[in-house]
Amino acid sequence: MATTADLIVILGRSIGISTYQGLSLQSRFNSTIHLDPNYPQAIELINWTKENKTILLSRASNKTSTNSSAPPMVVTPAGQQVISIAQMYYVYDIFRHMRLFYVEAEMAISDEFQEFCVLECSGCKQKKRTKDRKDFECPKCNRKLALVPRYYTFDL
Repeated sequence: MATTADLIVILGRSIGISTYQGLSLQSRFNSTIHLDPNYPQAIELINWTKENKTILLSRASNKTSTNSSAPPMVVTPAGQQVISIAQMYYVYDIFRHMRLFYVEAEMAISDEFQEFCVLECSGCKQKKRTKDRKDFECPKCNRKLALVPRYYTFDL
């Protein structure tokens, strides 16, 4: 269980982002890392964590992630539980026959003009879950082609 001491502000300067085997951070020759720095924004964030420490420390559950070494923290309200769809499928026998799940979700959108993209086959519109745009052989239309990004907009 996390404690108040675990809620610190970490400021990294001149930190690079690498996408080799997932998303990771990399240092440069002039990289610096400060813990609980004395900057106005960091002090404001520290004060916010002190005001909301009961929510932050309430119930943190881990989400499985293959793209990072540290799983992200998912804070759930008291009395609720977060279960992945894969876990539901393997743990609860009642869900094994189901092929369709209804999911209630919330998204944090940082910019109202943010574009969302999905990669799909340009021939049959078969969607592909991948981060790279390498050529692939579509199992639906049996053609080898490049994935095309399709952009979607949401009305807020």
